Amino acid sequence: MLQLQTLALVAAEVFGRALPVMRQALLLLCVLLSTAVVNMACAPVRSRLLVVLEFMSFSVLAVTITLGLYLLGDEPLDAVPAVSRGPV
Repeated sequence: MLQLQTLALVAAEVFGRALPVMRQALLLLCVLLSTAVVNMACAPVRSRLLVVLEFMSFSVLAVTITLGLYLLGDEPLDAVPAVSRGPV
């Protein structure tokens, strides 16, 4: 199972190089989420705690990519209230 995860991540990186950066991030997000779902459904590891910790790790990566896409989207950063420089 670990080799399949590694192969999916490498394939996303290799074939995603021709895509724009936003599409690369979305492709990586899809691969991470699908891997996390398969790991939770199949539970290939004997220790349930390791499965849960791995799922939490994938979740943190997915949230980080999603927030990066949100903050660095098509809008300028000044449009996001959390990083505005002062009163408008």
